[in-house]
Amino acid sequence: MGIKIHIRHAAAAALLACLPLAANAACSSKSETPLLPTDPVRCALLGELLRGPKTQLDEYERLLADYLSNLCHRDVAAGWKPDKRMRDTGPYIATFKHGKRC
Repeated sequence: MGIKIHIRHAAAAALLACLPLAANAACSSKSETPLLPTDPVRCALLGELLRGPKTQLDEYERLLADYLSNLCHRDVAAGWKPDKRMRDTGPYIATFKHGKRC
């Protein structure tokens, strides 16, 4: 009986998780304006500091967080290229056939 209850709970949770998607066909988090670097001068400075880290890890992580929070990684003029499509960052399972990934 315990397993049946868990299955029912899992099924109900899966159904409830899909309701917002069905109710809102458009992506509510889509921004109509492009997200660009907020401070290009600061981004240039941070970019130099992040290349070939010369600091301790905790300081590097603070610089990296500042870099990302200022959207410096979105500066196409500085050479950053956006992905053409969304990337799956995992975890995921690869499929192998005859010892090679399919």
